Amino acid sequence: MSLFTDSNLIGISDLQVYEATLSQVASTHNINIDSKTAIALGSIGDRLLARLVRAGTAAWPWLNSTTTGLFNIVSMPPQSTWRFTLDNLVVTPQLRRWISYEILSQIFSEAYNVQLNNRFKEKWMDYSSRSQDAERNYYDLGMGVVYSPLPQPPIATVTTGSGPLSAGIIIVQTAWTNTSGAEGTLSPLLPVTLPDSASFSASIGGAAPPASATGWNLYVGINGEPATRQNATPITWNTVWQLPASGVVTGPLPLGGQQPDFYVLDPQRIQRG
Repeated sequence: MSLFTDSNLIGISDLQVYEATLSQVASTHNINIDSKTAIALGSIGDRLLARLVRAGTAAWPWLNSTTTGLFNIVSMPPQSTWRFTLDNLVVTPQLRRWISYEILSQIFSEAYNVQLNNRFKEKWMDYSSRSQDAERNYYDLGMGVVYSPLPQPPIATVTTGSGPLSAGIIIVQTAWTNTSGAEGTLSPLLPVTLPDSASFSASIGGAAPPASATGWNLYVGINGEPATRQNATPITWNTVWQLPASGVVTGPLPLGGQQPDFYVLDPQRIQRG
């Protein structure tokens, strides 16, 4: 799963699951989907941060998801002085649904204000109601949080040279790892066109790693095949990976980002029980 502060959390393909003609609506009425996404994320982020701050300064209940696969309601995590931030927040399916509904509500609100079309008003009201329901459901199930967040890396750095590969297109992505074996969200996809008899080297983009990262993994897909891991063990952050003479291997698939270490429950709902 992605972290809330990762880039490109929600794309047009996510929204078109709910509205197949969304691109046409946005284009026809000159609606900037990216700006509406930013507005929705900003609004939701403010609400989430307020609850995380409150949860990090009092003994609210939380759900431990790491013991025997069951949820146990206990007190605050052992790090009693630890403060929750949006950097620690995992985008669970429930949160992703809430974000998507809120973006669609923003889009159809503008579409209605531009056209005063009752069809757009009905969609605006519908997605606004869905957003509110999704928000309540999300808090009921708990805010998924990780102790050691592994943010999405920037786009990988790739250098080509001579080697064993035939001409084709590879895609390259990287991901941070930590000592517990967790893996963060993959970096943005980087396509690289290779000539015949080619090789390449790769490194993780950006400067120093996040404090929680102890290494990184490299994923490569060739000629449309799924990207798979090329390293047997995590690579040191400042090490440049070089394609071996044996070429690209079919390793494990990406882990799909971090899973929550625990779920922070809405204290108001718990106290009313």
